[in-house]
Amino acid sequence: MKKKWILFNAAIVVAGFLAAFFIAAMQVQQQYRSEFTRRLDTALSILTAQADEIKAAPETSATRIGDQLSSAGQQMRISIIDENGKVVGDSSMEDINQNHKNRPEIVQARE
Repeated sequence: MKKKWILFNAAIVVAGFLAAFFIAAMQVQQQYRSEFTRRLDTALSILTAQADEIKAAPETSATRIGDQLSSAGQQMRISIIDENGKVVGDSSMEDINQNHKNRPEIVQARE
C-alpha cells in the first residue's frame, strides 16, 4: 500500500512538471511569434516609407535601410533583388554579383 502511495505521488509530481513545461513552452512560442511579428512590422514600415527611394537607388538603399533597422534595434539583413533574380543591393555584403533567380524563396515569392 505504501509503495502505491509513493508511486501515485510521484506520478502527480511528474504530471505537474509536464504541465508546467508545456505551459512554459506555449508562452515562449507566443512571445517568439510576437517578437517576430514586431520585427517584420518595423521592417515593413521602413521599407514602405522608402519604396520610391529603393526603386531609384537600390544599391545604396539596402545599406541605408539596414542601418536604420539597426538603430531601431532590429538586426536584419536586407537584400534587394531585381526581376531577373540579380542582387542589386544588400545591407551586409559588398560583393553582390549573385543571382538568386532559382532560390526556393524567390521562386515562391514570384508565384
